[in-house]
Amino acid sequence: MLKKKRRYLQIVLVFCGLFCPLVSWAGEGEAPAGVTQGVPAELVKAGAVEGISASDWKKLEAGEIVILKEMDRKENKAFIQSALIFQKPIEEVHGLLTRTERQEEYLPHLDRAVLVKREGNRDLIEFLLHFSFLDIRYQVKHYYGEPGEYRMSWALNPDFKNEIAQLEGYWKFYRLDKSRTLARYGTLVKVGRLVPKFIEEALSRKDLPKSIGQLKKWVESGGTWKKPEYKK
Repeated sequence: MLKKKRRYLQIVLVFCGLFCPLVSWAGEGEAPAGVTQGVPAELVKAGAVEGISASDWKKLEAGEIVILKEMDRKENKAFIQSALIFQKPIEEVHGLLTRTERQEEYLPHLDRAVLVKREGNRDLIEFLLHFSFLDIRYQVKHYYGEPGEYRMSWALNPDFKNEIAQLEGYWKFYRLDKSRTLARYGTLVKVGRLVPKFIEEALSRKDLPKSIGQLKKWVESGGTWKKPEYKK
């Protein structure tokens, strides 16, 4: 059967070590409209809290990371989305995360991130994921938004021989106050190959809290914290 049809394994890859216990998975029964009480009106109007319940908001304010599942019905794409609050100003958060070549400093399994090209508000990065007996290589185009916008999006470079079939994602940042930033993150990847079970689990929903936790720690340290296994 494998010769007749290529089987795609859909997993969630976090571009995004220390274990981060402050992670919460939102329940499927939570109100989808989003919390409004206690949230700045401009954030509600901008859709920043859509799908975030009142209980989720309390967890975010307590420093937890909330993992949400989101479906884009228009394009039939399923994303895993997270929401978190950085204890940093929005300009600093955006500035750090747009240094995409530094992802190797905090993301698990990411052995190397090489800047291929940067022009204005776009860049091209080549990534190498390393496991005990398997390397996965791919290139990603990032877009940082126009001046004054605090967002990012990314997708595979179609001109490169990527070892994953599909990758796309986004960051959206919202100013809570002078020293805090609400962030929403979503990503989707499809790997067009037979992937060993332990790798599938490492790149899936199970490992997401650790990846986002390390990213948060890196940002809130101002980019000084590094994963224990990192070697420059």
